[in-house]
Amino acid sequence: DGARMANGSLAEVGRLISHNTSRANRMHLREDLGLALLPLEKSDDGSERGGVALVDISTPTSPRLVLNQSIPNATSRAYTLASRGDYVYVFGAQAQEMYVYHLDFSR
Repeated sequence: DGARMANGSLAEVGRLISHNTSRANRMHLREDLGLALLPLEKSDDGSERGGVALVDISTPTSPRLVLNQSIPNATSRAYTLASRGDYVYVFGAQAQEMYVYHLDFSR
């Protein structure tokens, strides 16, 4: 009922702790692929470059980092992203650039 929903609670069922996903914002879920796509404002090397992280969320109790990739331009940050089909569109904030990546799970 409505009262029950208004007084609901959240219970943690899984956690991913990774310094590679720090400064992630504006997450995009791809339930059809079992992925969370994270635009990163900083790269895993700590530079301002930024990048994209893919987290396998197919098993909610054990999310797993499967990819952390920097964007090519060292003067930009991955501000936000969108995805459709097998493509991810990453928008760099400082350089006003858009990068298009193809998701390939054949390896």
